[in-house]
Amino acid sequence: MKTNLKKTINTLVSLLVGVLLFWYVYSKMDFSSIVENLKNIHYFPLFLSIVLAGISYYIRGKRWKRLIVPLNEETPTDFSMTMAMMVGNFANLIIPRAGEIARCGYLSKYHKVTFSKLIGTMIAERLTDLLCIIIISITTIALEWNTFSTFFTQNQSSTSFIDRLSSPWVWGSILVVIILIVLFIVFYNKIKNTLLNMWNGVKTIFELKDKWKFLGESVLIWMLFFGLFHVCIYAFDFSSNLTIGESLTLFVLGCLGILAPVQGGVGPWHYMVIFGLTFLGYAETDAGAFALVVHGVQMIAYIIFGILALILSPIVNKQKVENNE
Repeated sequence: MKTNLKKTINTLVSLLVGVLLFWYVYSKMDFSSIVENLKNIHYFPLFLSIVLAGISYYIRGKRWKRLIVPLNEETPTDFSMTMAMMVGNFANLIIPRAGEIARCGYLSKYHKVTFSKLIGTMIAERLTDLLCIIIISITTIALEWNTFSTFFTQNQSSTSFIDRLSSPWVWGSILVVIILIVLFIVFYNKIKNTLLNMWNGVKTIFELKDKWKFLGESVLIWMLFFGLFHVCIYAFDFSSNLTIGESLTLFVLGCLGILAPVQGGVGPWHYMVIFGLTFLGYAETDAGAFALVVHGVQMIAYIIFGILALILSPIVNKQKVENNE
């Protein structure tokens, strides 16, 4: 009961933070100007973005499957892998980060794969994506150095290292880390088997037989992620002249925004992309319309594919569920 209440409170707090930031970003804008921009949308690029999102689900499923094969348990079908990805993103719209658990739960429901081991493979996959984000960010900064150097020059912090070190946030973070370490030591024996299974899942990334295919799929996935964002710049006349480098900069800022523990990145994503566009010299209302539409299309894709997965999965896997029971 207490656990459910805590989860509900965390979900509501995350949603509230996102909504407040969203309101803060748009409250000062001329909404009539945003509406005018919305009237002149080109819809084909947005449709193409949804198609690319659908393809990315399939490729992501194929890549994750490569991590599951070395577990020597039942290997899920390509259909299940794709549906799991769809269900996961859909779940993230309800509870932040719940999608990672949901897609593991989906696979363990329809296939005989240990849940904790699936968690491990998911962690390995997300670490791969984190590495990709770091590489993309460094590459973007290198390609758009003039833009970033201007930003850093205009936003130099006068806060000294000692002031930062004495910040309550720093000491609070250190305290949290210490508490987590103590809890880990105290409860280690109770969670040892679960941790071992998770590690067996994580280490599959080192046991891959098709490492180059895994790497190629990772590159393709992030090309698709960037592609489904980039095509959206052609939905508006004012943004259609953005360069690849500028579009990549906005994409990276959006990735940083989506990392915030808020449902669907609502609020933080808008703030980061609007900030990027205004820094590049675009009007705030134009930036607001762009962020509203591009993020909205992504959410529509999550909902469409998520509902599709929830409808098709029980039908396609009906026999398997009956056999498991």
